[in-house]
Amino acid sequence: MSESRNSRRRVLLGWFFGILLSAGLAILVEWVLGWRSVLAVWREVPPGELLLGAGLAVLSYGLRAGRLAVVARGVGARASPLSWFRITALHLAAINLVPARAGEAALPLLMRRHCSVPLAQGLGLLVALRLHDLVAMATLGLSAVVMLVYGGTAGLIALLGLGLTGWLGLVWAPRLLLPWADRGQRWVAVLSWPLRLLPANLVWVYGLTLTAWAAKWFSLAIVAGAVAGLDSMQALVAIAAAEVAALSPIQGVAGAGTFEAAVAGALVLTGLGAAEALHAAVTLHLFLLGISLLLAVPALFLPHRGRAAAVPPVSLR
Repeated sequence: MSESRNSRRRVLLGWFFGILLSAGLAILVEWVLGWRSVLAVWREVPPGELLLGAGLAVLSYGLRAGRLAVVARGVGARASPLSWFRITALHLAAINLVPARAGEAALPLLMRRHCSVPLAQGLGLLVALRLHDLVAMATLGLSAVVMLVYGGTAGLIALLGLGLTGWLGLVWAPRLLLPWADRGQRWVAVLSWPLRLLPANLVWVYGLTLTAWAAKWFSLAIVAGAVAGLDSMQALVAIAAAEVAALSPIQGVAGAGTFEAAVAGALVLTGLGAAEALHAAVTLHLFLLGISLLLAVPALFLPHRGRAAAVPPVSLR
């Protein structure tokens, strides 16, 4: 009983500080920039650029849904394309709206509800996806830095080299670690589930992951340039800071506060003025939240019938 009470207290305390942080950000933006001027800038953006940015963001969601469908075969889950998009949109909305990455828990819960996947396997699926994401983000981020510093040819070479290195890492990590996990206790076997899912359709999953992240980053770069006036290097810095901010354990509601602090702080280091950096941070955050809500609300009404096929776990043999 005391543990339940303490857990409830921690949740309430987290929400209290989250609301406090969000309110503080709203007041700061009004004081420094004025919300009216922040929102007015969107009316000056060429519709073509805004549609391109939004279209790439939607494409990123679709690619993630396709990736989820492929990886989920490793736990025997089957569903329609609309169902996979529904799960993806609701999962990403939970990540963007619930503080401190707590929204990640939505994916195992949605997989259990729609496809009868046990929570332990759903968690393993989530970790496998995040391992792919980590490799893809490192590959694209480092390649983008090389491209901006040394030119397009060097960036393409870096992309090919880093992409191949990441793929080899995902191929060999399970082969090296799974034999050790199979000899361990039951809890070690449970923790090995993400590794068992990595080899399944690796080329497809890795390709979809790289393409989805590239679409998202191009989308943000277009919006950062069109609305906030950032150049390519500043846009890359802002995107990287935004991804790091998403990992913070202390966040306001919908990530407010920490997102703006990280992005604005990083942009100030590039020489941008404090007010301009704050404006760019708020602009990017509004765009991300807007896309999440615009896709999550219709996703609630999409069909969500799925089934869990009685197939054995993925094996390396």
